[in-house]
This record gives sequence, structure tokens and C-alpha cells, in this order.
Amino acid sequence: GYNWDKGRHHVQVNGRTDKLSDIERENTGAINYGFDVTDKVKLFAGYSNGFSAPNFNEMFWPGYYFAGSLIPVSNPKLKPEHATYAQAGAQYSDDYLTGRVTYFETHYRDKIAFSSTFPSIPVNVNRAKARGVEWSGSYHRDGWNFDSNLTYQDVKDSATGERFLRQPRILAGLGVGKTWGKWHGQVDWHMQGNVIDQVYDTNFNPTKVKVGGYSVVNAALTYAPMSNVKLGLSVGNLFNRHYQTVYGYNSMPRNVLLSLQYQPKW
Repeated sequence: GYNWDKGRHHVQVNGRTDKLSDIERENTGAINYGFDVTDKVKLFAGYSNGFSAPNFNEMFWPGYYFAGSLIPVSNPKLKPEHATYAQAGAQYSDDYLTGRVTYFETHYRDKIAFSSTFPSIPVNVNRAKARGVEWSGSYHRDGWNFDSNLTYQDVKDSATGERFLRQPRILAGLGVGKTWGKWHGQVDWHMQGNVIDQVYDTNFNPTKVKVGGYSVVNAALTYAPMSNVKLGLSVGNLFNRHYQTVYGYNSMPRNVLLSLQYQPKW
């Protein structure tokens, strides 16, 4: 990697090479440019490429038996997924407030996804595209912290124009926290829009179904009696919302976690 800064101009260049067993050598890199419009406002743009090798489960999970037949759930012929990524945006930052908006677009080759026929196994999709806009912002002052994010994205098969399974179009989050003395409280709200999933009838015919969006609130309270000791109480799904991220599988109801963290200083 190399960073170059001169006046209001900022350039970052990175390169990488990987060699995994049974996969050809992969060379990836990125170039990013930033321009300071003022001391607080910056414009930026970047381009990069990358790859993702299929994991062990996607290639070699043994499957399961149904009605006397072995149903495969893996694909040993999977190829690595490749992508090119471009982004452009603007950022504002001062002593307390930071805001950033980014337009992004990713083009995939051999994207790893699940097939639309039975049995549904990981396959390589020839061409796919994802594009969208992302906002993130934060405000920190007098022990308070406010954080927010909002993403609109569209992930499609380039050939058919169909949405990919289990890919939401909208993601959002909002967090509010307060630190006073040795205490810190935090409340986080997460939201996800609807997704498309797939189910099968008794004859294994696939049907597309819509899984509704959801929002969930988590809360946490921590106390640090010493600099290297922290006690915590967190409550997930505070309002016990019933929702699904995958069709037919309920997510965890309200749950409580007590924690003790000790970090020795050597």
C-alpha cells in the first residue's frame, strides 16, 4: 500500500496477491482519491477489484438423506467469485459531527448464490450487479453519542433482472448512548426491508415468497469499577418482536446476557 498527501489532494493505492490451493493466483488492488473542498468537506472516489473463494461448506458439505435419497447441499465445482467496485461520495466532519453519503456500484462475475431449482445448492451466477446509496452519520458530545446509517441497494442477476434471494433493498440503524462516570448506556435500533426467499412444495417445485421486513431494538448497560474490569447487561430484541430473516425460521426472541470482562495489564 502507498499513501500520498499533498495540499488538498489525497491518494491511496493498494495491491495484493493471493495463492490458494486448487485456485489460480489472484491479484487484486484499489485506488482511492480524496479532495478537501474545505477543512470540513471532502469529496472522494475509488475503484477496486476483489475475489472471494468458496468456503469448505459450500463445496464439500455432505448433504442429508430424504426419502431414501441423498440430497446434496454443496457444489465441489464452485469457482471463486470476482467483483469490481466503484464508489463516489462526500463527507462532512468537524469536532462533534460526521456525515458521509456514498454512491456505490459492484459488478460480479461468477457470483456465488443458491440455485432456484431443487435441490438448492451453491452455484456460480455468470453476471450480477449491485448498486445503491449509503448514508452514515455520528454526533459525539458531552458523553452523548448518536449514530445512524441508511442503505438502499439493488442486487440483481444481470441476465434476468431478478432480485437475489435474501438480499434486502433497505437497511437502517440508529444508536443512542450516554456515558456518565463509570457507566455507559446504549440503545440500538436496526431495520431491514423485505427480502425474496424460496420454498418448495411436496413435489419439490420452487415458489418465490416475500419475507416481510422487520425492526428490532437492543439495549445495553455497562459499569467499569476499574479501568480493566467491565460488567455488562444487554437485552436483545427488547420488545420481543416476532420476525424472520429466512422463510419458516423464527429469529431469537427477547434474550438477556450478563457479562464480565477482565483485561489484564502486563
